Amino acid sequence: MNDHPTVALLNDKFGTQHCHLVDHHDQMTVTIPKSILLEVLTFLYEDGKSKNYKQLSDIAGIDYKGYPGDKERPRFALRYQLLNIDENLRIAIKVECAKEDMSVSTATTLYNGAGWMEREAMEMFGFDFEGHGDKRKLLLNELFDGKFPQRKTYPVTGEGERDSFTPITRETS
Repeated sequence: MNDHPTVALLNDKFGTQHCHLVDHHDQMTVTIPKSILLEVLTFLYEDGKSKNYKQLSDIAGIDYKGYPGDKERPRFALRYQLLNIDENLRIAIKVECAKEDMSVSTATTLYNGAGWMEREAMEMFGFDFEGHGDKRKLLLNELFDGKFPQRKTYPVTGEGERDSFTPITRETS
């Protein structure tokens, strides 16, 4: 599990007490405190030894409600999928967030493409990205203010947002 070339560098730089490793189907995930997220991403992006993870492939929100062991961990998490194109290395960085404090540093200072992914996580889960320059809605309309459809507590049928829409028929379109 620890033979991923970047893991030793992360442990040397940030300490094993800050980096919890999970190898799931040959995908290395390193869970770190959210307080050092930007520092870790900067290290992976800029440091020559860390293999230069220049591509951020995805930022995914996670709601752990109902997962096994969900009472022992914070309810929400963000998972950053990074890629080193030159050496075909992938690593995921995960930060956990309690429902009471879902603010995380923005990654847009390093990865321009993070902007849209962060806006989606803001709208769908309720994360707040400190320093993000554009917090406009991306996917949902104003009827969803304060509502986060990707949270497991959100009803599958919605909360009545669609009731106020006028149906479009062939005759009226």
